[in-house]
Amino acid sequence: MSTPKCEGLISGFLIAANVILFLLSLVLIGASSFILWNRQLLFFLLNNFGTRFFPQNFTIPQDNLNEIAAQIWAVMYPMAGLTLFVGLLLFVATLLAFVGVGLSRPEVLIGHAAVIGLLILMHVILVLIYFINKQLFVGNVRDLMIRTFQNFTTFDNSTTAYFNALISQVWQCCGYNNGSDFRTEGFKFGTTNPAQPFPSVCCRPDSTGNASNQCPANFTGTSYIETGCKFLIEERLITLTDYFANFSFIVMIITVLTFILAVLIFFYTKVN
Repeated sequence: MSTPKCEGLISGFLIAANVILFLLSLVLIGASSFILWNRQLLFFLLNNFGTRFFPQNFTIPQDNLNEIAAQIWAVMYPMAGLTLFVGLLLFVATLLAFVGVGLSRPEVLIGHAAVIGLLILMHVILVLIYFINKQLFVGNVRDLMIRTFQNFTTFDNSTTAYFNALISQVWQCCGYNNGSDFRTEGFKFGTTNPAQPFPSVCCRPDSTGNASNQCPANFTGTSYIETGCKFLIEERLITLTDYFANFSFIVMIITVLTFILAVLIFFYTKVN
């Protein structure tokens, strides 16, 4: 194959790969921007869609629901910032590729390769850290959940009480490890409610009542005290992040391909 045809074929592959990366960059920038600068969107989603998952007859006042959404937003903020940074780098890299190929500027393609190389390095580091210590990436969620349980005293009109009830009732769990957490040091419920073993928010809705065999008089078989909410992190959330981590390998293959193609075009141009 002649050099011009070979260079044209490589350029075509480079453009095609960068179109995919360009679209991905727009998704990353758009999603992270909504999280970073549009908290009202999260409030809207929680108010209009999140409440559909609430148990029957379980409602949260609007002000408390907005405060819960604000706490969730604060947890999402750091990851959204990182996502925006990656999206912007990817956006710049694709523009450099389009300019470098379109205007036949090999020096611009080297700039593209440099940015892509930085992204590949960041990607490798983040993936390695993730698979070595997955808990690090869900630490903010874990800390928010534990803090909510620790500060719970009784089911009053506080946001902490409603957030505790929301977690327990929607996910049918009690405490972080299990219901016994509320009797351990550092959890306020045990010191403020010495006569009650567990919070009433851990009761099953269909087993709640005033009878001696119903919750909260009897928590055995009528509540979620045996199931800790940490499975939300250890199973549900980490499973979700695993999907993203595995999908990122496809993106890594594309970025490595664009890096190689950009370098090849640069050397083809310089040699010829």
